[in-house]
Amino acid sequence: MPALSSRIRRLAAVAAVIIGGAGGAVAGPAWLAAATTAPHVTLSPGSGPPTSAVRVSGAGFGAHKAVDIYLDTTDEALATTNASGSFSNITITVPASSVPGKHWVTAIQRPSGPSAQAAFTVRTNWSQFRYSGNHTGSNPYENVLSPANVAALDQAWSYPTGADLAYSSPAVVNGVLYAGSDSGNVYALNASTGARLWSYATGSQVDSSPAVANGVAYVGSNDHNVYALKAATGAKLWSYTTGDVVLSSPVVANGVVYIGSNDGNVYALNAVTGARLWSYPAGGGVDSSPTVVNGVVYVSSLDGNLHAFRLPGGLATPARPSPGNLHPNDSLRTQRP
Repeated sequence: MPALSSRIRRLAAVAAVIIGGAGGAVAGPAWLAAATTAPHVTLSPGSGPPTSAVRVSGAGFGAHKAVDIYLDTTDEALATTNASGSFSNITITVPASSVPGKHWVTAIQRPSGPSAQAAFTVRTNWSQFRYSGNHTGSNPYENVLSPANVAALDQAWSYPTGADLAYSSPAVVNGVLYAGSDSGNVYALNASTGARLWSYATGSQVDSSPAVANGVAYVGSNDHNVYALKAATGAKLWSYTTGDVVLSSPVVANGVVYIGSNDGNVYALNAVTGARLWSYPAGGGVDSSPTVVNGVVYVSSLDGNLHAFRLPGGLATPARPSPGNLHPNDSLRTQRP
């Protein structure tokens, strides 16, 4: 019996070297490694609005096997694993009807083989004043409320700020609500429960509506400053001082923060550093929020005018090509419906 026990120990040691390697030891075959790894899947991105394209990758399945990929209960795609039991970047599309919340992506090896799951979170974010830089005021991904059910709305929660919220409109991004208050605070609340996550005290009322982009919340204050706060914690990243109160709500587009001030200027600030990139004296206080569309910044001012700003020469769009000057790309393959 001691001899048998010793043989078992030696075989176990050899198997460990083959499967895991030992400081440069020769690895075992790919199919053996695949067989010893628990199946798992990863998603990129892990959250987004309805109609998002999601890339699904998996490992730990059998070598050269067919794997069905489901979104909730619908079979969306069929992948084939390689010799290591892996597949990568299989694209599925989240249906437009998918409501906000967790939806499950399931990969199942045929026939009735091992499986793995990962959650994709559907979010319909409203990241800045009137939804976007062109201020449409319309969320194209809203798929819950409609004329058929909106009359049944009921209050889910409320949060006391100690003052009127005044003119600040909330932004909601990744399950967090951001808003200002006449108490001088900027608040981040859990959008589902109303629980306070953090608050940041400016020097005066906050009538400006926050804009959230790339993990940063931007907002103006009546203390004359524009603030950039870390969206996750409320820590101040930078502030920029204007000459008067900032009632205007910021717009963030392509790394630039556009905002007005009652000092009569429209400002363009670097979204990362807060450095002033450009400003224009409008002739009166700028309480309105800029709109950025097609390379043009639009804003109204208390001088009674609407202003539009664009780069000299406008947009350089391609000229209409002559069909005779176009040449086929022979590397392309026919796409079939």
